[in-house]
Amino acid sequence: MFHHESDMKSALDQPSQFYSGVRHWRLQRISAIVLIPLSLWAVVELVPLPAQNYATALAWIQQPLSIGLLLFLVLTLYLHAALGVQVVLEDYVSDPLRSRLVVITHAIASVGALATLGALFSVY
Repeated sequence: MFHHESDMKSALDQPSQFYSGVRHWRLQRISAIVLIPLSLWAVVELVPLPAQNYATALAWIQQPLSIGLLLFLVLTLYLHAALGVQVVLEDYVSDPLRSRLVVITHAIASVGALATLGALFSVY
């Protein structure tokens, strides 16, 4: 694998790349695990809401548990989506464009999360 000792040393001198990859992998797995119960809760709670009137839906969203879980769901969904798109970009797009697209992806996810959070807080 390494032909010279200097090759091995240079590979070991880059812990930030290794840490970044491990951190990214862990965040993606943790967010996926967290999304399982949050998604099940959201389906159970949100599916009946369209059949209700606006006042009932508004009263539901204004409950502390509902708004808290919705906020956590939104943040986790946007994080998980951005991490997933980043992996696809890193695997299939060449470098000069890849770096820009990763930044754009995270910016779009951040704006989307903030807009969704703003909408949730506007009714709370």
